[in-house]
Amino acid sequence: MLTMCLLGLGCAAAFAGTAPWLARRLPPRTAIYLLVGGAVLTTAAALSMLAFLGVTVLVQLPMVATAGDWSPSLLHATDPVPRWVAVCSLALLPAALVTGVAAAARQLAAMARLRRVCRDLGGAEGPVDALHHHAATNRAELLRAERAADGCGSKDRYDCSERGCGTRNRTCT
Repeated sequence: MLTMCLLGLGCAAAFAGTAPWLARRLPPRTAIYLLVGGAVLTTAAALSMLAFLGVTVLVQLPMVATAGDWSPSLLHATDPVPRWVAVCSLALLPAALVTGVAAAARQLAAMARLRRVCRDLGGAEGPVDALHHHAATNRAELLRAERAADGCGSKDRYDCSERGCGTRNRTCT
């Protein structure tokens, strides 16, 4: 049982250490699938580890032991983890589940708000389409604002950059 717990903690730590590195280097679509899948698997492994540790103290209760036709004294003698570890694991399991469900509910609510905002932008199929539609309708305004922010009167951004007043150097007017 100790080996299982150490292996699970090692895998979770390895995932936590490599996930930010992977997120920066993978294409967005691939990163989303791999990182979300890895997070779900890591969470499931951690919760099952807590459940397995907690069960070791539950099966030693006389009522549970007689229902399963086990000997509480034999179970106590062959207990793979200290009782305090099992009790702490059993106490952490509901707290972890409640926290996870609350976080999932917050994320779903945020996605629903984003979808409503994008839908209100007008006639698009999804968030990216809505933003592209909004940008296309206001392209002339965006270009005017960008030229004003650059501080140069050129109509072409590259032309402006060649004159030395692009995004890096805003000295010319």
